[in-house]
Amino acid sequence: MLKQSQGKQFHLHDWSLIGFYINWQQAIIEIELLYGTGKARMLIKDFTTLDVSQKNDWGKSILINSSNGPLSLENGLMYLEIEMQSGDLIKIEGKNFELWKD
Repeated sequence: MLKQSQGKQFHLHDWSLIGFYINWQQAIIEIELLYGTGKARMLIKDFTTLDVSQKNDWGKSILINSSNGPLSLENGLMYLEIEMQSGDLIKIEGKNFELWKD
């Protein structure tokens, strides 16, 4: 299993977003993803913001169009924005982002 951690941009173009799991008590988001021939999961620890829409302005799609981040913010948090091929934006802030590929 390959781990990509903090400080490196995630390149998620054409990956499939399968689902989210949120552990409210521990402030953890886990995102299930598919890429090429494998599975991946993203783990965001100590999240403070999760902004998700599913308006499908460009039509329904589970594919990711682009991603920006995680980027360091002045408040010590990290920020990740995911643009879906549906036109929807997903915005996440947290203290630690990890991407695990099988």
